[in-house]
This record gives sequence, structure tokens and C-alpha cells, in this order.
Amino acid sequence: MRNVEVANILSKNGHICHIYGLEKAEGIYENVIKADAISAAIKGCDGVILPVPVSKDGIKIIAPFSDDDIYLAEVFCAADKNTSVFGGMVSKNLMEIASLRGIKIYDYMDDEKVKIKNAELTAEGALEIAINRTKHSIFGSNILVCGYGRIGKFIAKYLKALGGNVTVTSRNDDTLTEGLLHGYSAINTKKIHTGIEKYNLIINTVPTLIFDEMILKKCKNDVKIIDLASAPGGVDFEKAKTLGVDVIHALSLPGKTAPKTAAKIITNSILEKLNKE
Repeated sequence: MRNVEVANILSKNGHICHIYGLEKAEGIYENVIKADAISAAIKGCDGVILPVPVSKDGIKIIAPFSDDDIYLAEVFCAADKNTSVFGGMVSKNLMEIASLRGIKIYDYMDDEKVKIKNAELTAEGALEIAINRTKHSIFGSNILVCGYGRIGKFIAKYLKALGGNVTVTSRNDDTLTEGLLHGYSAINTKKIHTGIEKYNLIINTVPTLIFDEMILKKCKNDVKIIDLASAPGGVDFEKAKTLGVDVIHALSLPGKTAPKTAAKIITNSILEKLNKE
């Protein structure tokens, strides 16, 4: 839906916008041109906009609204050196392939403004899950936010504003001090097994396995874990299922919970880069 909204924004603002692989999507403006082949969609375009993330396997584009598989090779065969390719969380391998073909490729998730705004939207989406899909109120709950980076900082702020007893974690002493100065409890991520049983809600932002079998066994019986980390995440999901620990792997939240706002952020970043060329 984020890419649908990007297409709508571009078209509304006078850009000629072709789409491909969005056959099953709803809400596409009439003046957006629906191409029947990827080569036709890309030919003559200044930019090609791919999803976030671009791919899971490095071969096929993530395209849940497409009737058919779309291969990255098709994009690079259709694009020429005058075409800029944009995507989110672009792999190193994909960057190298584009470079070999002389194609300019940009990861808009490397844009600091996009990172900050995306973090805020992700935190808002996590808050929606925490409110609607947990058995406890935020007010008065003991909550652990694992990882005190961009996303963790917004989440901790929102949860504290709602009356949660928030503990943040980091491996960096300076970051822990910052958390303490903002009124949170703070512990080293390596020590979260100590006292883990007191938390009603755990939100993880660290893309490294943190919540293994040992830690999961110590969690409260009715704990809710929301994992925001990119795949494979920070939770041993198989062990969690076996132990009956309720875990939600909430990926791509801005695109799911606020696609129009997320699209505006991405579109602005793309147009800034195109206007500089």
C-alpha cells in the first residue's frame, strides 16, 4: 500500500507514473498508467521505485499485489544508465549488480530524514498493537523496550506518556545514561535475563537473536512480545511457539499502519535525489 500511495502522490503532482505488479491493489488513481509488462513500465522513466524491503531472497521483488513473480533481473535488464532505481533496505549484492550495469541505485532508508520519520511511524504502529492486542493496559504495566535506538526512543517516549513503567536496554553505557536522564529504568541488553519475569509487555528493536529459549522460559505466562526487528528478528520464534509465548513479528509497520504518510516521506526523498541529478 505504501507503493500504491507513492504512485498516487507522484501522479497527483503532475508526474507521469507507470505501475507494474500492483494488479490486486485497490485505491489507485485513474491517471496512474498500468503497464502490462515490466519493460513497458520502465522504458523512458527517470526513476524506478521498488518496495521496502526490495527482496527477501535477492532474486524476486516483494510484490504481494502482483499476479506473477517479479524478478530483480527483469528490472535491471529493462533499466538503462539514465534510470535511477530506488528501494528500501537494498542489499549489498543488489548494489553491486546495479554498479556493474552502470545503473544508479539509491536506498531511501539511508536518508537520515527518512530514518527518523520512519522510526516515529514504526513506533506509532507498535503502540497500536500494544494497545489493541495485549491483555494489560499500558498504564501501570511493566514494559521492556529492547534497544534504545531511533525506534526504541520513540516507543519508550509514547509508552511512558501513557503511564507505562518503561525499562530500556542498550549495550552502550552512554545510551543507558541517556535513557536514565529521560526518566526510564535502564539495563544492559546482556543482562535482560535478570528480572525478565516482571514484564507484561516486551518490545524488541534489535535485529539480533536476544530472546532465546533460556530467556523465553523466564518470561511471564501472559507476556506479549512485539518484535520490530528486520527478519529473522530478535526472537526464537519456534521456541516461543513451543513454550506458548505470544510473539508478534511486526514487520514493515509504516507501510501497513500509515501507508499514506510513509509514502509522502519516501516520495519526498526520491524527488530530492532526482532533482539534484
